[in-house]
Parts: sequence; C-alpha cells; structure tokens
Amino acid sequence: MIEETYSSVRQHIFTRIPTVIAKFSMRLDLTTNASLNLEPLRQLFGASKEQLFLVAPNAKFPFDEEEWRGYFRENPKNLSLLFHSEGKLIAHSALLEKADGNIWVCFVFVAEDFRGRGLAIEIMAKTEEMAKRTFGHRPLALAVRDYNPHAIRCYEARGFREVKRNGSQIIMVKEGKPSCGD
Repeated sequence: MIEETYSSVRQHIFTRIPTVIAKFSMRLDLTTNASLNLEPLRQLFGASKEQLFLVAPNAKFPFDEEEWRGYFRENPKNLSLLFHSEGKLIAHSALLEKADGNIWVCFVFVAEDFRGRGLAIEIMAKTEEMAKRTFGHRPLALAVRDYNPHAIRCYEARGFREVKRNGSQIIMVKEGKPSCGD
C-alpha cells in the first residue's frame, strides 16, 4: 500500500515537472516606452472595455490618448514599461511619482493569453528594479481592486501589504508607508 502511494505521488510529481518548467521558461524583455507611444497600450488593453477596466477601472472607453498622456505628464521621470516575449508585447506596467512624493506602480496588465504562467511576479520584480534605478530606494505603493484576487496574491508574494481600503480599492505598500492621503 505504501509503495503504491509512493509510486502514485512520484508519477504525479514527475508528470508535472515539464509543466512547471514550461511555466517559467519564457524570456521576458523589458523596454521603456520613452516616447510614450500609446499604440502598444491601446493594443494590449485598450481595445476591450473589460480589459481596460482591469487595468484602470475609471479610464474612459474607448481608449482616450489624452487621458493616458496626462498620467505621464505629471513628472518627466514617470515611466511606461513594456514587456515582450519572443518579440510579442505581452504586458505593461508604469511607475508614477505623484505630487505627494510617493512612487506608484500602476497600470499593471498581462495579456490574457499569457496569464496563469507566473509572469506577473517577474513583471513586478522587473518593475521594482526599474523603480530603484529611477527613483532610488523609496517605498512603493499601488492600488488594486478587491475583485482581482490573482493580482492581490501576486503583490503580496512580492512583499506588498494592505494599508488602506476605500470601497473596492485596496492600497498596498512595500518597504515603508507612503502617504495615502489621510
């Protein structure tokens, strides 16, 4: 009986290994969208109201270029980050230094075909590294909605902790406590 259980568990583990390896073997290249070309953002999450809602619940639909340019105009250090795999745009994140001095991780989005592969954690790691290079070692903040549990788990795995709730919006911080407008 014990040998059968061991054999069954061993078979399950070894049949799952290729899936796990494939899950994390994708190369992820980061480029900054320095010229703020909004077409990649429109293609990634602006074509569908549902996708745009995931990345920015209060954004206008259809995708409004002037609205999105406004997010980045506040500070010349603000960054739009594009993530590619094998030449295909698969994700986006942004770093915004707000007037209150906080660094916010915003507009994190992974294309639907690439979700569930563990890429969001890698995207957040690369985004955090870019934040350190651009803004120095400062606390990071982000807002996530409570109806997005996958994102919440990803952010918690990267060390973000909840500090405030406002309706469905959860404010999370990492490495300190930025001002949350209290």
